[in-house]
Amino acid sequence: MLFEIALNAIIDGYPREAISSFAASVERFFEFSLRVLSRNRQVMPQIFDVVWRLVSKQSERQLGAFVFLYAASFGEEPHILSNRMTELRNDVIHRGKLPDEKQVLEFGDAAYKVIQTGVQKLRAACIDDVNAILGEHVAEIAKKMGTTYPRSFQVTPKALNVIEDISSGYKSFDRLRLSVEHIGTAAPTKPCRA
Repeated sequence: MLFEIALNAIIDGYPREAISSFAASVERFFEFSLRVLSRNRQVMPQIFDVVWRLVSKQSERQLGAFVFLYAASFGEEPHILSNRMTELRNDVIHRGKLPDEKQVLEFGDAAYKVIQTGVQKLRAACIDDVNAILGEHVAEIAKKMGTTYPRSFQVTPKALNVIEDISSGYKSFDRLRLSVEHIGTAAPTKPCRA
């Protein structure tokens, strides 16, 4: 959802918000990955929650936890944002920099690659854990809803989709962005009157 918000911020002309939302989507991907990889290593959810509280409020700690657990799990370094992209993020979020369109698109592309290459790896190596974490997330949402109202869940396709099989590759950021831009600029449909 955060990635989708970032794409819409580009369309609406809010470059700072686009970078902020792209960065937040990368951080939420790190959290998701940590949950999946911890489950895969049989870390109890209660232990994960305690440890997550230690890193949840600082981006650098989340990144460090992700990098080391990814390396321990897969024996390779993960694809992460370059120092240049991290500096751009920090300039925008902490120093009030107004990025130009080229910088926003570069950052979006970099964030997209981090997330998509990571999702590809997680799905290939531990799909059962991916599905279990997604199931737990939905169960938590349902629990918060209570039993007062009937409920159902629907998966709505978004720019990023952990459920989608991308083992043979994923579409480019430019193609994704243009498809969202096209949807955002399409003429609204008129209601049907019967």
